[in-house]
Amino acid sequence: MTAGSLSTLFAWAALICTLAGAVSTGVSLHYRSISSKEKDLEIASIGLEAANSNAEAAKAHERIAVLSTQAEQLRKASAEAQADIAKARANIASAAARNKEAELKLEQLRKAVGPRSLSAKFNEDLKDKPGCNVLISYVADAGDTWALATMIYYMLPRGNGWSVEHARAITEQDRTAALARLRLPEGTPIPRGMDIHFSVTGAVRGLATGVTIVIGPGFDEIAGSDRAKSMAPIGDLIRALEEQLGGISYAGDPELPEKTVRIVVAPKP
Repeated sequence: MTAGSLSTLFAWAALICTLAGAVSTGVSLHYRSISSKEKDLEIASIGLEAANSNAEAAKAHERIAVLSTQAEQLRKASAEAQADIAKARANIASAAARNKEAELKLEQLRKAVGPRSLSAKFNEDLKDKPGCNVLISYVADAGDTWALATMIYYMLPRGNGWSVEHARAITEQDRTAALARLRLPEGTPIPRGMDIHFSVTGAVRGLATGVTIVIGPGFDEIAGSDRAKSMAPIGDLIRALEEQLGGISYAGDPELPEKTVRIVVAPKP
């Protein structure tokens, strides 16, 4: 091979190497350009997702704020409702108390204006209690005295120690007998405090108005109201009549038969 041929061959080889290097560089730059674009796109995508996430987070915070406001409003409304309910309950209780008071006053007025009476509870309260002998006296022609005395007679229990005589009116003979028991000489003035024996009810140891329970001997020593109410069956009888009629008076009479009480029915106070 000649020198010229070798020179030509070397020239072509150099040209081929140069072209190969250029192609390689171009290919490398091309791939590098593609990779950079993909990263830029990925970064842009991530940035867009972050922006969307931030926007959704902001909306979520706004929604939380709205819900928190609504919850606070509901709590306030609930507290106000509870306060209204408590107020309504207090008003109902107050109205019930006023109604009960009005009913009590009406019952008191009925008892004060209308005739006195007993309910079936009077018998229920006494029927199982041990009894005693009972006399019933009333002032004649004085409003409801006869009716009440008769009612007491029929509604007192029978048996278990109870023995009840028919109600009878207080007569002039009762007053005469009461005065005779004073054993005063003829013409002697009535001692102070003894003039009660001149009254109709005083002749049988009762008060001028209301109902009096006169207690005979044999029950116990009478020493004031508390002691009288503690006696059986006197205390039970007093409580039963008090519940039905209100205030009840009581007194003692040593001349009554043993274990005997007298119920004296006088006009209403």
